[in-house]
Amino acid sequence: MSNAEARLVLTRLRATSYKVEEGLNVLVQVRGRLPDGRHIDALGEGYPRGRDTGDRAGAWWPFLVDCLRQLEGRELPGTDPAAALAAVQAVLAECEKLAAVQAEELAARDRELGIQLTGIRAAKRAVKRTVRTVLDEATFWRKPKPFQGTLLALEAALVDLLTRAFAQSPEALLGRQAAGLRPHLPLPFGEPGEPTTVFERVLSHRVIESAAFPPPPAPTYNGMASTTYHEVPYLKPLGSNGTKGHLLEREALMLGLSTVRFSKGAFLATDGKQPPLIFKWSRSPRSSAVSLALCTHKEATRMRLRRAGVPVPQGRTFAYGDFEAAKAFAARIGYPVVVKPAMGVRGIGVVANIQNEQELDQAFAQLVNSRLGKGDFIVEQHITGRDYRIVVVGDEVIAAILRDPASVEGDGEHTVAELIINKNTARRLNPHLWGRPIKYDAAARYQLQRAGLTLTSIPEAGQKVLLSSSCSLSQGGDSIDVLDELHPSIKEACVKAVKAVPGLWFCGVDFLIEDHTRPLSEQRAGICELNAHAAIGNCEYPLYGTPREVARTVMKQSVEHFGLQVNGEYADQLALRLTIRGRVTRVGYRTWMQRHALNFGLTGWVRNVDSQTVEAVLVGDAAPVTALAAAAVLGPRRARPTSVSTEHITAPSLDSFQILESAPERT
Repeated sequence: MSNAEARLVLTRLRATSYKVEEGLNVLVQVRGRLPDGRHIDALGEGYPRGRDTGDRAGAWWPFLVDCLRQLEGRELPGTDPAAALAAVQAVLAECEKLAAVQAEELAARDRELGIQLTGIRAAKRAVKRTVRTVLDEATFWRKPKPFQGTLLALEAALVDLLTRAFAQSPEALLGRQAAGLRPHLPLPFGEPGEPTTVFERVLSHRVIESAAFPPPPAPTYNGMASTTYHEVPYLKPLGSNGTKGHLLEREALMLGLSTVRFSKGAFLATDGKQPPLIFKWSRSPRSSAVSLALCTHKEATRMRLRRAGVPVPQGRTFAYGDFEAAKAFAARIGYPVVVKPAMGVRGIGVVANIQNEQELDQAFAQLVNSRLGKGDFIVEQHITGRDYRIVVVGDEVIAAILRDPASVEGDGEHTVAELIINKNTARRLNPHLWGRPIKYDAAARYQLQRAGLTLTSIPEAGQKVLLSSSCSLSQGGDSIDVLDELHPSIKEACVKAVKAVPGLWFCGVDFLIEDHTRPLSEQRAGICELNAHAAIGNCEYPLYGTPREVARTVMKQSVEHFGLQVNGEYADQLALRLTIRGRVTRVGYRTWMQRHALNFGLTGWVRNVDSQTVEAVLVGDAAPVTALAAAAVLGPRRARPTSVSTEHITAPSLDSFQILESAPERT
């Protein structure tokens, strides 16, 4: 190959944004193929800081993704450093042109939004825009060009690629430009450090977004690709546990019921004729308060399950501080054992797989230091098996998921750090898991050390890399749907377990089982908990496998049981009027509502009614409409809504979402 033909090819590009104390940072990775076929990897970091760097929130990330998409497969001179640097400068010039175009599009959208406003609000917006224009013109020499903090990351990565390709320092390559090609930014320039250190820094913070070109393959489980869902953008304003408090209300509204929401988790649904149904998180009016309390007391639950003839581990309850008697009991039933609070929730204070008396003492100390450590506690046999959540409604098992510890699977190409980011990117496309990433913490470092790996190791294809010993989905665990494979004897035991608690109708059965496809009689197994407050979203949105309509089943059977009148079919399109009460004026509530409605593709309007009431109309697809209706009880940061009343209306003819100063004609 001649020098004229030797090229440095950009074969892979990735961007990862993550949260730091000062705001957001972004890491850009570039892989290049040298003329001799070898690959080199380069890194660059940028600092989008809003107006200080010309990086508008919500716009700089799509801009960076567009730049990376256009650079995939780009060829640079592979033997002449000066020619390669000139090619990089040309690439950056292209990106700056794209930045200018997108900045003008954003400005045009702002102007259009200002036109849609009316009355006093429009006048205030016009005054602010005029003042800002005057200030910008007066200080033009200090105003950064668009997306300069974002371009810093791309520039640093490309320059780092050249320094590695030609074995030159940045100073030698750039000459006088070594201080940085972004003259408007008083920020450090150059490679961000050793790759292991960089990835440790990124993964120890909360990763917000990640994009790669070409896109990495979706994570798989036994050859099954992860499932993605389109609802994620709509549910993010609800924050953590958003699905748990929203899905039942969504089903109620799609059936034609009206609702009143009092908090993120509590609402009532009514047809206007029968008494309303009250829901809190996943609890329905069909399960009694006594049954909910009984499930919280683990010793009482275990006694009832044993009498019902379902498999439970042998155990006993002890009074707070009675550790010597507990140690004697553990020695009698044999290790390994489990320690947990007698009145417990969400795994607080639970320590499993305790192997000896020394570990038992450590477990007691951990229990005492937990929020539930001052009450009675249980010592019971540890059942070796995989962790399952099996959901029972009435007399039927309607969902079952296997919960696997956090892990990644090697492909022989990506590093452990990249595999973690890939996996977390897939989790961010899951409504139940988007806020529950795999965490790079002490447990993950311990597991990597045991396997002889680091973040920059490249596992072989098919090699499973364990990152946690916990099956908790909140710690990055996987959820795998196994309902169709579940053995009938396991389903029968779960239904029998729920019936053992009087008044219990909906429940999540936490079952430890060696193999869910085999009969219970052929293996060791045990029910470790009945969760009457079981999250619905983990079965509605498994990471792998078939989604199960738990919320629809619960709402449909509740409506039928209490005789509410509903529509014969579920509505795919909704028009809702919301009345929001509380501290909702002079806190940016209308702007917040308009921003989300426009992002969700909804039409309608929002207005202030009085000093403590806002009214809104939302029209569009059921998923975004109901999600925004649920998020309305949260609002922007300074708002404190106390209730949101939602009723169905005839859809008005609108082509945008506006902020109004007065009431429109009633529809």
